Amino acid sequence: MNCVALDSDLSMLKINKNLYVILGGDGQGANVGVSVGEQSVVLIDAMVEKSTDNLFKAIRSVSSKPVKYVVNTHDHFDHVGGNALFSSRGATIISHDSASYEMPMDIIGFDRKLILSHGEEQMEVFHVASHSPSDAIVYLKTSNVIFVGDVFATGWYPALFHGGISGQNEAIDLALSWADENTKIVPGHGDVSNKSDFLLYKNASILWVDRIMALHKMGVREEAMTKDKKLNDIRMMFKTPATNKDAFDRWFQDLVKNTIQVESKSAM
Repeated sequence: MNCVALDSDLSMLKINKNLYVILGGDGQGANVGVSVGEQSVVLIDAMVEKSTDNLFKAIRSVSSKPVKYVVNTHDHFDHVGGNALFSSRGATIISHDSASYEMPMDIIGFDRKLILSHGEEQMEVFHVASHSPSDAIVYLKTSNVIFVGDVFATGWYPALFHGGISGQNEAIDLALSWADENTKIVPGHGDVSNKSDFLLYKNASILWVDRIMALHKMGVREEAMTKDKKLNDIRMMFKTPATNKDAFDRWFQDLVKNTIQVESKSAM
């Protein structure tokens, strides 16, 4: 993958002649896919609102064509910040039926699956239940690239806030069923990855949940869990050189608590 130089704080990877990934992070929001067709551009996610100007400039650095669709992998603020701008310029938002937005926009909703043809690219959008009720995985069949939203992040804990470990496993298994050794997996946050990375993340997530719930059943409180050696060894499986160590440590107990809440609820 080639890195494309930009005149902003953003960076961009060229996947192929028609597909780019604008990398988020550092408070700028989620990763964004840019699919360039013969007559228009399709985006996958749209960062945070404050990044809109830089995002637009980044897109214009590779194409002057209008943005026709913005596909949201879910409705959280760090993925939908640019929706309003692109909608005001004629784009249609594609999202799961459960997605909720603060302002009226032209929206195409879907229930389980949506197929979108865009130039040479064949896109399939699938609803999953992992991080949020409105999660969507976007499979670009022609390019052999899968955008998984916050089902997956590199350098961070599993964010299985809606579907728990079972929902995350189902979402990951769906994506893995399409993947081969050459497939690129684009997480909601972090580095573009591959099938092996995704499988390692799945296995680490299972260990994370199993250890937390085992300690919970033993009556160990969340604060004490953060001192458990086995759980600390597991959490380091999610850390990368790019991880913000202060945030990683600061959020440890909160993420443990959240995991207990969602897994306890799913067990009812």
